[in-house]
Amino acid sequence: MNSNEAFVSGASIFRYTEKATLGPFETRKIDLPVGEVYQRDERFQAWRGHIINHSLFIEERIDLIISKLFLKKDIERVELFRAIILSREFFGFMNKWKVLKDLLTTIEPYKNNNYSSLYSNLHNLINERDKFAHGQVTYSGSKGEKIILEYFKEKLQKEEITEKNVEDFLKLSFECRKGVDEILSEIRKNE
Repeated sequence: MNSNEAFVSGASIFRYTEKATLGPFETRKIDLPVGEVYQRDERFQAWRGHIINHSLFIEERIDLIISKLFLKKDIERVELFRAIILSREFFGFMNKWKVLKDLLTTIEPYKNNNYSSLYSNLHNLINERDKFAHGQVTYSGSKGEKIILEYFKEKLQKEEITEKNVEDFLKLSFECRKGVDEILSEIRKNE
């Protein structure tokens, strides 16, 4: 196998980036390290799960902030608002980020605070989560050792994924969680 081969996650199909032309009755033996690639895929799928789960947790905290800013202490209506409005497919994470930003820049006493770092961190978190949630993973290299994530962001992007990517995401996730928890604490004080 050459360094241009690729293996596709979640499928029993191997995809090659170059065509192999064989003559009539010609055969070629290809040594595929399938077991190693599937182990890498299991690791990637675990990373993907961590990223999506951490993002969902933060998104749920944002749902709670938005709900409490609108409905204050009315727990029953907060839950109803979250279930009927915020959990709908049309109300994605990016839209919630926009609503959160608009609310915090309009409502007292939050509009007096500087949340620019939190807004930026949340925006980055959403973009990273979208890559992992919607991107296609391939394994390339002579033994499928590189994990490549392909996703669309204004144009088709390809990014090699390493453990460092995941560690950076988890740090970002921690900063976002800290920021939204501070807002929730402030909301509770103001109730």
